[in-house]
Amino acid sequence: MMNRTFALFTTLSLTCSASAQIPNASFEAWSTVGTFLEPDDWATLNSIVQAGPPLVERALGPDGTYALKMTTRSAFGTPFASGVSSGAFDGTGFPWSQRSATLEGVLKFSPAGEGEACAIAISLSHWVPGVGRVYHGEGYLEWDVATTGWTSFSVPISYTDGLAPDSAKIILTSSIGAAVVAGTAFQLDALAFGDPATALAEDLDEPSSVVRVHTLGESRYVIRAEGIAELVELTITSSSGAIIQHVSCKGQLHALDMSAVAPGLHIVSVLLTDGSRVVTRLMER
Repeated sequence: MMNRTFALFTTLSLTCSASAQIPNASFEAWSTVGTFLEPDDWATLNSIVQAGPPLVERALGPDGTYALKMTTRSAFGTPFASGVSSGAFDGTGFPWSQRSATLEGVLKFSPAGEGEACAIAISLSHWVPGVGRVYHGEGYLEWDVATTGWTSFSVPISYTDGLAPDSAKIILTSSIGAAVVAGTAFQLDALAFGDPATALAEDLDEPSSVVRVHTLGESRYVIRAEGIAELVELTITSSSGAIIQHVSCKGQLHALDMSAVAPGLHIVSVLLTDGSRVVTRLMER
């Protein structure tokens, strides 16, 4: 099992008890949208498959009655990973003001092919007038082990500063990377933030260079390199491994327009002048 933190991003937040901190955290509330049941307070990609089997559906769970089930499907002849986002895919998350150390819950995972992995990403941020959204904490977990029984997981959250967030965002996907196989199933339940973080976390697996992604809205982003390194090359791929954009960069800032890109989870790989490569992810609405 791979358990790594990546610079991920997206938004929103609120302080409350462990069982009520994340809206619809145990996926008990569902509403009919079109022909599908959709989890309240979460956005899905069910509309992509339209009349076919859903990418996201309600399943029996260990916490309460229901759980979230995500299945990679074949859409338009291509394997398509199921994506779910807290709030909406436009970057809107939910209010959260605590520097939590972990995101926890239980899961099941049934890969349909070798190399398959599901993923959970969490980001915590704060809105700064005149600047935009600044990201303080990020956590990322890839799970590639077949898990038939409900199993606990914990996603460590790393912080870049001592500031408190005002928002949190959770992004889920049934398949990640180039190995996307129809039939892979990922089930999730009982999400909750863990205890407050007591210090800045260090991710020793990450390169020394840092890349930040700033969301400007309307599918526009700014990629920024921090430190002495500058941007050299930027590659964006879809969750199925298809290259969407590949551009040469110069300097520490690069404007990114994703308005022509299909919705979904995308992988951003950035080559820097110090020779390091930083990988981050974004969910385009």
